[in-house]
Amino acid sequence: LSRFDNVTIGEIIDEIPITRVDDEMGLCVDVASTPGYIHISKIEDAKVSHLGKHGKKKYKAGKTLKARIISVNPIENLVCLSTQESVLNAPFLKMDDVRVGQKISGTVLFVSEKGVVVKITENINGFIPKVIVL
Repeated sequence: LSRFDNVTIGEIIDEIPITRVDDEMGLCVDVASTPGYIHISKIEDAKVSHLGKHGKKKYKAGKTLKARIISVNPIENLVCLSTQESVLNAPFLKMDDVRVGQKISGTVLFVSEKGVVVKITENINGFIPKVIVL
Protein backbone atom coordinates (compact mmCIF):
# COMPACT_ATOMS: atom_id res chain seq x y z
CA LEU A 1 0.00 0.00 0.00
CA SER A 2 1.16 3.48 -0.88
CA ARG A 3 0.99 6.24 1.70
CA PHE A 4 -1.01 8.18 -0.93
CA ASP A 5 -3.81 5.60 -1.30
CA ASN A 6 -6.13 7.80 0.80
CA VAL A 7 -5.32 10.93 -1.26
CA THR A 8 -7.49 12.07 -4.17
CA ILE A 9 -6.18 14.81 -6.45
CA GLY A 10 -8.83 17.52 -6.71
CA GLU A 11 -10.30 16.77 -3.28
CA ILE A 12 -11.14 19.82 -1.19
CA ILE A 13 -10.49 19.48 2.52
CA ASP A 14 -12.23 22.05 4.73
CA GLU A 15 -9.86 21.94 7.70
CA ILE A 16 -6.19 21.21 7.03
CA PRO A 17 -4.08 21.87 10.15
CA ILE A 18 -0.92 23.93 9.70
CA THR A 19 2.00 22.16 11.39
CA ARG A 20 4.79 24.61 10.50
CA VAL A 21 5.21 27.97 8.77
CA ASP A 22 8.24 28.85 6.66
CA ASP A 23 7.76 32.58 6.03
CA GLU A 24 9.66 32.51 2.73
CA MET A 25 8.68 29.09 1.36
CA GLY A 26 5.21 28.02 2.46
CA LEU A 27 3.19 25.95 4.89
CA CYS A 28 3.63 22.41 6.18
CA VAL A 29 0.27 20.78 6.83
CA ASP A 30 -1.15 17.42 7.89
CA VAL A 31 -3.35 15.56 5.38
CA ALA A 32 -4.87 12.63 7.31
CA SER A 33 -1.51 11.75 8.89
CA THR A 34 0.32 12.28 5.59
CA PRO A 35 2.74 15.23 5.30
CA GLY A 36 1.46 18.01 3.07
CA TYR A 37 2.90 21.24 1.72
CA ILE A 38 1.43 24.46 0.38
CA HIS A 39 4.09 26.38 -1.55
CA ILE A 40 4.00 30.14 -1.01
CA SER A 41 2.97 30.60 -4.67
CA LYS A 42 -0.11 28.42 -4.06
CA ILE A 43 -1.39 30.21 -0.95
CA GLU A 44 -3.29 33.08 -2.57
CA ASP A 45 -4.13 34.20 -6.09
CA ALA A 46 -2.28 37.48 -5.47
CA LYS A 47 1.49 37.19 -5.13
CA VAL A 48 2.69 36.55 -1.58
CA SER A 49 6.44 36.97 -1.10
CA HIS A 50 6.71 36.58 2.69
CA LEU A 51 4.16 35.02 5.01
CA GLY A 52 5.36 36.89 8.09
CA LYS A 53 4.75 40.26 6.44
CA HIS A 54 1.50 39.02 4.94
CA GLY A 55 -0.20 38.03 8.15
CA LYS A 56 1.32 36.32 11.17
CA LYS A 57 -2.12 35.69 12.63
CA LYS A 58 -3.54 34.22 9.43
CA TYR A 59 -0.81 31.58 8.98
CA LYS A 60 0.48 29.97 12.15
CA ALA A 61 0.93 26.44 13.45
CA GLY A 62 -2.29 25.03 14.87
CA LYS A 63 -4.64 27.03 12.65
CA THR A 64 -6.65 25.27 9.94
CA LEU A 65 -7.18 26.18 6.30
CA LYS A 66 -9.44 25.09 3.46
CA ALA A 67 -7.24 23.56 0.76
CA ARG A 68 -7.40 21.45 -2.39
CA ILE A 69 -5.06 18.59 -3.20
CA ILE A 70 -3.30 19.43 -6.47
CA SER A 71 -0.67 16.68 -6.69
CA VAL A 72 1.42 14.15 -4.82
CA ASN A 73 5.20 14.03 -4.74
CA PRO A 74 6.24 10.45 -3.93
CA ILE A 75 9.95 11.34 -4.07
CA GLU A 76 9.56 13.82 -1.21
CA ASN A 77 6.62 11.92 0.38
CA LEU A 78 4.40 15.00 0.23
CA VAL A 79 0.86 15.86 -0.70
CA CYS A 80 0.88 19.22 -2.51
CA LEU A 81 -2.07 21.54 -1.90
CA SER A 82 -3.37 24.99 -2.76
CA THR A 83 -5.49 27.47 -0.83
CA GLN A 84 -5.90 29.80 -3.84
CA GLU A 85 -9.54 30.76 -4.45
CA SER A 86 -9.12 30.11 -8.18
CA VAL A 87 -8.01 26.54 -7.46
CA LEU A 88 -10.66 25.94 -4.79
CA ASN A 89 -13.37 27.16 -7.20
CA ALA A 90 -12.08 25.41 -10.34
CA PRO A 91 -14.60 22.86 -11.66
CA PHE A 92 -11.72 20.48 -12.41
CA LEU A 93 -7.94 20.42 -12.22
CA LYS A 94 -6.93 17.90 -14.89
CA MET A 95 -8.27 16.47 -18.13
CA ASP A 96 -9.26 13.22 -16.38
CA ASP A 97 -11.88 15.23 -14.45
CA VAL A 98 -13.70 16.24 -17.64
CA ARG A 99 -16.47 13.81 -18.67
CA VAL A 100 -17.83 13.04 -22.13
CA GLY A 101 -21.04 15.00 -22.65
CA GLN A 102 -20.26 17.48 -19.89
CA LYS A 103 -21.05 21.08 -20.81
CA ILE A 104 -18.20 23.44 -20.08
CA SER A 105 -17.41 27.03 -20.96
CA GLY A 106 -14.14 28.63 -21.88
CA THR A 107 -12.43 31.60 -23.46
CA VAL A 108 -11.13 31.56 -27.02
CA LEU A 109 -7.37 32.14 -26.89
CA PHE A 110 -6.77 32.14 -30.63
CA VAL A 111 -8.07 30.95 -33.97
CA SER A 112 -5.82 29.28 -36.54
CA GLU A 113 -6.23 27.58 -39.92
CA LYS A 114 -6.57 24.25 -38.10
CA GLY A 115 -9.05 25.24 -35.42
CA VAL A 116 -9.66 27.11 -32.17
CA VAL A 117 -7.74 26.97 -28.88
CA VAL A 118 -9.95 27.52 -25.84
CA LYS A 119 -8.89 28.19 -22.25
CA ILE A 120 -11.09 26.05 -19.98
CA THR A 121 -9.34 26.65 -16.64
CA GLU A 122 -5.98 28.04 -15.54
CA ASN A 123 -4.46 24.59 -16.08
CA ILE A 124 -6.46 23.27 -19.03
CA ASN A 125 -6.67 24.46 -22.63
CA GLY A 126 -8.66 22.68 -25.30
CA PHE A 127 -8.40 22.46 -29.07
CA ILE A 128 -11.43 22.36 -31.36
CA PRO A 129 -10.50 21.25 -34.88
CA LYS A 130 -11.81 23.40 -37.75
CA VAL A 131 -13.94 20.53 -39.10
CA ILE A 132 -15.97 20.59 -35.85
CA VAL A 133 -16.38 24.38 -35.59
CA LEU A 134 -19.61 25.37 -37.33
